[in-house]
Amino acid sequence: MKRRIFAAVAAIFVAGVCTFAGEGKFKPLKLTVGEFYENPIGMSLENLKFSWQLPANGQGLRQTAYQLVVARSKGELSENPLWDSGKVDSSESVWVGAGIPEPKSRERYFWKVRVWDEAGRASEWSEPAYFEAGLTKNSDWSAKWISNTAEQEFETIKGRDGKDKKILKLQQAVILIYLFSMFSKLKAKLLLIILILLIILKILALMFCLLIKCVKALKKLSMKLRV
Repeated sequence: MKRRIFAAVAAIFVAGVCTFAGEGKFKPLKLTVGEFYENPIGMSLENLKFSWQLPANGQGLRQTAYQLVVARSKGELSENPLWDSGKVDSSESVWVGAGIPEPKSRERYFWKVRVWDEAGRASEWSEPAYFEAGLTKNSDWSAKWISNTAEQEFETIKGRDGKDKKILKLQQAVILIYLFSMFSKLKAKLLLIILILLIILKILALMFCLLIKCVKALKKLSMKLRV
């Protein structure tokens, strides 16, 4: 009987230890930068702020401290970080600042974070996240004009002053297209004017018919009055 009681107590103790150890295995999730962007690329990263969330599987899990590290590569996060906050006693996990230099154009940084709960247990490190700056200076922008590098053919035409002028064949085609479009617009306007005139003529014809009927009616009325 005593052995059974001892075995039951031992089982409860082992289960409690396992549960305690299991509760310590947690890590921050959903790492974001700035306005809650996940792994942002090509954006302004002035006044950097970092955010993360705690897992929801632990009951009563509350952050009491954090440690945030930033590096230029994943490997340097553990070996040679660019910036390490050390353990900071704080419950803040939204828009947390970091004392790192402002990234240069197209420079990518990696970062990770871990926290401590109310029992003083440290979490595992989060999965590494990153952020990359866009083009931060006007001098970083470079572009070329898009143009036709092929040889262009010219055609000679007579100008209004009687002198010869050279124009591109392509330009001539553009002029023809423009004239055709103008003619189409004039044609549409002309059709509209004709339609309006037809409507006016129809109204005038109806008014004329009505006037004739009125005259005939007046004649009949006058004849009856004479009789």
